[in-house]
Amino acid sequence: MILQIVIGGGMLLGVSGLRPRRKSALMRKRALSMHRKSDLLPRSVREFDRRYQALFQTSLDPIFGAARQLQLEELQIEVGEEEKGINRRLGLAVANVGLAALGSAYLPALLFVSAAGAVYVSRPLLQDVHAALVVERRLTYSSVAALSLVSTLAAGYFVTTNLIVLLIILTKKIIYRTENYSRKSISEIFQRQNAAPVWVLIDGVEVQTSLDGVEVGDIVVVGAGQTIPIDGVVVSGFAAIDQHTLTGEAQPAHKGVGEAVFASTLVLRGRIRIQVSKTGQETLSARILQIMERTSGYHLSFESKGRNFADRAALPVLAAAALAWPTVGIGGAVAVLSGGFGSILKLSAPLSMLNFLNIASRHGVLIKDGRSLEVLDQIDTIVFDKTGTLTLVQPRVAEIHAWDELSEDELLRLMASAEQRQSHPIARALLAEAARRELTLLPLAGIDCEVGYGMRADTAEGVLRVGSEQFLRLEGVAIPAEVVVRQALCHDQGHSLVMLAVGDRFAGAVELAPRLRPEARRIVAALKERNIALYILSGDQERPTRVIGEALGIEHCYCNVLPQAKARVIEELQRAGRRVCFVGDGINDAIALKQAQVSVSLSGAATVAVDSAQIVLMDQTLNHLPLLIDISRDLAKNLNTTFTLSVVPGTLIIGGVFVLHFGIPAAMALYSAGLMASLANVMAPLLNAQHGQAENQSARPDSAPCGPLDPPALGCSNSRDRHGE
Repeated sequence: MILQIVIGGGMLLGVSGLRPRRKSALMRKRALSMHRKSDLLPRSVREFDRRYQALFQTSLDPIFGAARQLQLEELQIEVGEEEKGINRRLGLAVANVGLAALGSAYLPALLFVSAAGAVYVSRPLLQDVHAALVVERRLTYSSVAALSLVSTLAAGYFVTTNLIVLLIILTKKIIYRTENYSRKSISEIFQRQNAAPVWVLIDGVEVQTSLDGVEVGDIVVVGAGQTIPIDGVVVSGFAAIDQHTLTGEAQPAHKGVGEAVFASTLVLRGRIRIQVSKTGQETLSARILQIMERTSGYHLSFESKGRNFADRAALPVLAAAALAWPTVGIGGAVAVLSGGFGSILKLSAPLSMLNFLNIASRHGVLIKDGRSLEVLDQIDTIVFDKTGTLTLVQPRVAEIHAWDELSEDELLRLMASAEQRQSHPIARALLAEAARRELTLLPLAGIDCEVGYGMRADTAEGVLRVGSEQFLRLEGVAIPAEVVVRQALCHDQGHSLVMLAVGDRFAGAVELAPRLRPEARRIVAALKERNIALYILSGDQERPTRVIGEALGIEHCYCNVLPQAKARVIEELQRAGRRVCFVGDGINDAIALKQAQVSVSLSGAATVAVDSAQIVLMDQTLNHLPLLIDISRDLAKNLNTTFTLSVVPGTLIIGGVFVLHFGIPAAMALYSAGLMASLANVMAPLLNAQHGQAENQSARPDSAPCGPLDPPALGCSNSRDRHGE
């Protein structure tokens, strides 16, 4: 009897109606219904449920992977209503097993209570069967599972039935832990981004209000360090604005009167008054989010090999059982059903997936949707965003052009002194180089950032003016013709020139260049070794993008691509037969992240990018991208072996029933052997990873040394570059 319970539970563990969790209208309605019902419960019941869910999250969820659980918590990924429902059913299933055991031993009336409880807990399985048969008009393995449960319960095996139900819910929990996690809906992301107060100019007075109170035509005031909350036109002031998360351009955009600015961009310097042209859902950033909501996302339509196979096996299994009943007998029919042709795969495939997700987590890779790891094995193309993904946001000092008999160190010292209270990327680059050269900065008597194209700083050396060519000209400073020529050359290379004047005299300029991520060359080489085609997709100008591509050896570059068009580029590659993984980090990448078959973002990137991506590189580098490809390929090999181990026992059981008149004991023996072999295969990678983790970490190189042809402006690998310091 005990053997029958254990083996029977194992048989049905994998056939538990685990259909793909498509976000269908039916499932969304079910989740919404659960949420509304929970709101109607008494406060004491809701408090008990809150504590119960907290116990699950802190004590039981880590059993399914402690490292992955910590990463989910780090990104504040919340438990959804569907998973909370699974947790509740697990508790009820445990209680039902206890009732059935007590009923069998002492009080038979409890058996019927446990039977009712088993039916109640199994409602989602029965609903899935109804949805498949009646709504979708297709036969799935859920029907086989439901038939087995009902038959077992009707035969009076109350303890066995409740144990099977418990194992079914546990499997559903495992499946859920391998599938998609989403922290917030897209609309909630937008609301969070625009929750800050807004300053509106009313009758010459700046009044604080909420974004909901801002209307088209109002004048909004935005200063340095603040995010622009609306789309509009500058009517007063100047500002340097960081637009890279929206447009992909690395260098700040200088905006003056009459020029357009956009929501979700950051004012680095200056103070501007903006006449509102679009608010709320009409802004460019909001439209990007709306497009994201309409973008289906490949992973939502993807079904795993195991599920497809098991569902296709449902009709042959039912037909074989129906044929065995009159020809072999009821025992043969039950043996065919109990053999669960394909059910081993439905058990071992999610367990294998969960193990590989935990392996990835131990290497600092959070995979929110396990199906994306399975798809990743089929990827033949990786498309990179440029700014913030292949390059670091903070540029580096490439060259110092001193003028008027100043030394390079003195020019840098003056410029860094003027910028020492600023925190934007250009200031950080100047200060980092000054610190590297151990230069002593001048104390500031005062600073003035009102003009936006640059800044004035009062020091003992006089008034320092730091900024663009246009800023210095507005300040009455003459710019030498050689410097103008040099600036044109810089722009052609994707570099920028920051100029300095001491008093009213031009003193020199510092050339800033984008910095490659220190690991970028090594990662590109490793991906090429794995026969992956590589592309760069950027909103930046053509020449800066080509310079990065040439430095990395990536020939295919798409430049000047607007956020809305990035998904179309991905779609074009897909129509050409390519399976695409997109790696990005900004709002401008969010649509492309959803369009690609697999999407990867870096932890610490824009919130929308991290929320949209299926895979997050938690160490904020690209170091583990080749390892991720290897893990996906190892998963594919493991699943193929598991597929073989699952097909053989089912085939032998069905053939044995008709040829050798196998009964239930023989079917259980064969199923048990196949199940144990499959589980051994599934657990082997995790055990090997645990054994070799220390060796892998010690052998992993931090970065690749610079070669003789590496452009010095793009930087070499060093310990500080890893964090952009």
